[in-house]
Amino acid sequence: MIPDTLLAQIRAGDAHYQIISELTGDVIFLADTEGRYTYFTTNVAGMCGYTPTDMIGQPMTALVHPHWRDRATQFYGDQLREYIEETTLELPVLTAQHDEIWVRLMVRLLLEENRPAGYLGVVRDITAHKQSIKEWDDHIQSLELLRHVNDELIYTLNLPYVLSVALDATVRLTGADAGAIHLLEDQGVRTVQVIGAFPPNLLNTYVDSNKGIVGRVLRSGEGELVLDAPNDPDYLALIPGMKAQLTVPLISQSQPTGVLNVLAKKPDRFTQDSFELVNMLAQRVAMVIDNARLYQESQEQLQELQELYGRVRGLEQIKTDMIRIAAHDLRNPLSNILSATYIMQTTLGDAPTDLQREMLDSIDQSVARMKKITSDILSLERIEELAQQPLKDIVELDSLIAQAIMDFERQASEKGIVLAQHDQPENIKVKGDSAQLGEVIANLVSNAIKYTPIGGSVTISLEAKEGQAIFEVKDTGYGIPEALQGRLFQPFFRAKTAETRSIEGTGLGLHLVKNIIERHGGQMRFQSAYGKGSTFGFDLPLVK
Repeated sequence: MIPDTLLAQIRAGDAHYQIISELTGDVIFLADTEGRYTYFTTNVAGMCGYTPTDMIGQPMTALVHPHWRDRATQFYGDQLREYIEETTLELPVLTAQHDEIWVRLMVRLLLEENRPAGYLGVVRDITAHKQSIKEWDDHIQSLELLRHVNDELIYTLNLPYVLSVALDATVRLTGADAGAIHLLEDQGVRTVQVIGAFPPNLLNTYVDSNKGIVGRVLRSGEGELVLDAPNDPDYLALIPGMKAQLTVPLISQSQPTGVLNVLAKKPDRFTQDSFELVNMLAQRVAMVIDNARLYQESQEQLQELQELYGRVRGLEQIKTDMIRIAAHDLRNPLSNILSATYIMQTTLGDAPTDLQREMLDSIDQSVARMKKITSDILSLERIEELAQQPLKDIVELDSLIAQAIMDFERQASEKGIVLAQHDQPENIKVKGDSAQLGEVIANLVSNAIKYTPIGGSVTISLEAKEGQAIFEVKDTGYGIPEALQGRLFQPFFRAKTAETRSIEGTGLGLHLVKNIIERHGGQMRFQSAYGKGSTFGFDLPLVK
């Protein structure tokens, strides 16, 4: 119990407590060391729905939410045991109407002759503050979800995946119970993706663009948030129990190409904030869908071209086979003609007439021409072998390096990159095509500058060692993660990282470089550490 002397002082200050509580809106209470209320300011009724009389004698944890009572008990007990003079705790309490509100408890331990005599506490309603924090956190999470979805979609052209990610994100943003994406096609508006309570049997069916809220949004090109959907004159009750509908258009090149449509059983699931977020998402999704559809169409066209090319190749092969067969079959008759001509020349001896000699010479010449034609036709199959013959030109690599440095010195300087060259022996020569090897060196130097940040360095070296010309370009650039290095020389592959994602390229350069080096009888050199830099180069046999 609170000592009588202390209690008398407190009651004498009751008027002051009431004035303070009225000015601040805070509730002030007193409790004894046993943890039971002994005093409350009258405004407790406005905060919790209980009168001071209702509260006096109740334990200090009476109104605390059941899930928080153990923590509150520990809070008061620690203060009493450890003589903590003043401390604060935020926790939820239940009102007389069973509503949950959040409060901040600021409690001071009352001492009498240096011993605990009770508690003096101030209770402040922070429900609005907590709600603001929650709304802000929810908004941040929504923006983070949008960013994550954008990262997911920006590098994919798989239409079913795009649709699935977009609809899932919309449901998560809004708390919807059902959703669908409807796309405008030549045959009409088709339901291409559904989620939640949306009937699966409606997937791949067509929507009447002249009916429903979906049709209205398609025609107007403006999104709608309908919180009392059953009373909307255009509402189509496809799913029982739905009360609210949020529908936004997918706009591409200023024209609606579809709609993103979600529904909820509780109208308060949809807010103006979530409506605006879904509009932001729809803008991005519309662009990605457009790209994915274009890619899908191009893939279908490519498939048709490949099938057509296959048929053309088949016809070409038939034609080639027929020509080869004909050429081969002509060889025997031509040999027979030559044999008959020889016999005729032998039989006539030295006395052929001018006409006979002229006719025999004509036959010889015609047969020779025919043999040459058939021989050339049969030699066509050797063209591939001729194309693979080794290159014989002598190429001075140091001259190609000097040209590359001259070509890229300005580009390096503009980025503040030091483009250096190690001292190297002169007249290092290899066999090959000067233009192609020049392209290889230029490509490797250009890549090093491109993937090195401002203030870095690119160093070129060339040496002759054990019968090989060894060329290397070493940079202090972004480097390549080990997990991506295995695919580095594949066509169209780019090792994208956070640092290099915005750098333009086709992914063909290194593939072509590798092919050229291997055609010259050499091999690529490569090593890289992510965040530290890379070294690219090649080995080629020296001219003996």
